[in-house]
Amino acid sequence: WSSDVCSSDLDQLAAHSRPLALRAGTLTIGVDEGAWATQLRWLEADLLRSLEAALGPAVVTRVSVRVRPR
Repeated sequence: WSSDVCSSDLDQLAAHSRPLALRAGTLTIGVDEGAWATQLRWLEADLLRSLEAALGPAVVTRVSVRVRPR
């Protein structure tokens, strides 16, 4: 997961998050605390660009975030 979304802003976030599901272009991501959910929403455009570079265009078009403590 971290190598797929790797960028300086997203490295630390990747350590506190994990992909849960990908359905109809929506990637659901679990994070361990609410603060990380806020950060992820703030960086959503960067994340989508990184995922497009890694997976190809239109594979992930939207991000949904859920707080799920580990």
